[in-house]
Amino acid sequence: MSGEATLPREALTGLLADLASTGAVTLKNGDLFANWARGGDWDVLVRDLPEAESKLVERLGLPDRVSCRSYVRAYFYPWGEIDLLPDWNWRGARLLDRAALFAAAEWKPAGVFPVVGIAHEATIAWFNSILWAGVFNPRYASVVERAVKEDPRRFQHVLQAVFGARWRRRLWRLADGGRPGAAVRDAAGLRRAVLLRALARNPLGTVAAWVQLWSAEITLRRRPVVPWVWADCRNADAMVERIRALAAQAGSGLAGVRLYSWPEGPAPFSLLKALLQYWGPLVKDRANGQLVVFVPGSGSSWSVTAYRWMSSSPDLDLRTEKVSAEQVWRRLRGEMQRRAAALVGAGTGSR
Repeated sequence: MSGEATLPREALTGLLADLASTGAVTLKNGDLFANWARGGDWDVLVRDLPEAESKLVERLGLPDRVSCRSYVRAYFYPWGEIDLLPDWNWRGARLLDRAALFAAAEWKPAGVFPVVGIAHEATIAWFNSILWAGVFNPRYASVVERAVKEDPRRFQHVLQAVFGARWRRRLWRLADGGRPGAAVRDAAGLRRAVLLRALARNPLGTVAAWVQLWSAEITLRRRPVVPWVWADCRNADAMVERIRALAAQAGSGLAGVRLYSWPEGPAPFSLLKALLQYWGPLVKDRANGQLVVFVPGSGSSWSVTAYRWMSSSPDLDLRTEKVSAEQVWRRLRGEMQRRAAALVGAGTGSR
């Protein structure tokens, strides 16, 4: 959350009431307002994604950015992020049955929204980042510890439902021994386990979900929701730093601001490196919400032509326009909001 943005508590309270009435449930971080205040997001499992999105926009207005993936729709506001999930899965492999997650919903004392029981919450908090990114957030160690103490039997049952009996025994030893972070070393084996279990339960559905995942990812790379800028090499660094500061101040929903330049070297080799750069980290950064500022080759017309062929014309070309960083930022944010508005209500799934 930015220094200027404040939580719209009244609007959020209305949204919580709307979604609670539909049977939605928080998957982790049940202390919602405190979590937003410390920069966290809200992961909420919903029964009907279009209906939930409609209620969200009705209460909160259009977001600054929307990220549409097969497994989540993320809405970024100046004050924080809301993630609507149709399921809990990893790359098309369903990890827990939707009905079981909805059935596990509980109202905590002084809670503002139902959250899954501690056994399910600990499992999701522990393994979501391990499966997707191979990392463990130490902040969730206390959630795992609570599950061990408060509901050990169900916790083991949930671990077995996700990973199978063999992994359940190892993971329980780690949890009971206060070493949940050590599971990071088993990330590859855990991924194989959930994929094989999902394929055994529902082979066609798992393959279809995997295809849907990559279809959405390809669309994100072909049509990123974050615009991009071309800049002159003489002022690119200063421009990036200023835009970075303005984005942080505004709480724009950007994942960051990155500077790329045309690779150096003889023409054939630099073009090859540019192709690898574009279809590798640059496209991935744009798909993940990074604002990319690109510096074409030093006056080389063929490098500009090559990049236009690979991607598209820039949303803003600062090589031909002399504008301040503040003007750049206002125009980029307006374009980002326009793209978000086009996505909201356009249906679910890949774009």
